[in-house]
Amino acid sequence: MNKSKRIRKKEGANNPCILINFPSSEAVRHSIARVISSVASIDMPDNKWPALLEFLHQSCASQNPAHRETGLYCLYTLFEVIADFFMNNTGSLFELFSKSIVDPESKPVRITTVLVLGKLSEFVDSEDKNTIVRGGCRPDDLED
Repeated sequence: MNKSKRIRKKEGANNPCILINFPSSEAVRHSIARVISSVASIDMPDNKWPALLEFLHQSCASQNPAHRETGLYCLYTLFEVIADFFMNNTGSLFELFSKSIVDPESKPVRITTVLVLGKLSEFVDSEDKNTIVRGGCRPDDLED
């Protein structure tokens, strides 16, 4: 059994809701997000973990600010290991970030959004400018 299967089986990571439902500090939730990213770096390119994308969608849209922050942090850690996997969905990501960066309830959500945008900016090139504009940025913000 390969390492990612053992981790998912042992930790129940096929259902990543453990990350949100785990009553813990932010540091522990962030550590779990990094474990999930490590497993995802192996499984996502082969489409072996489709539940993860649904989890990310649900957590980032949650009514609970801690869930939103944790989902965004998970995206941040995923961009560190498998950014290419998400680059085809930048339009929906920018739509998400345009809402989370002005989250009225949670400063940690806004801060984590900036972290994710910083990581994402490492992979955006000039061809992606139109996607960014559709996501809510002004064209003046995109000048070279």
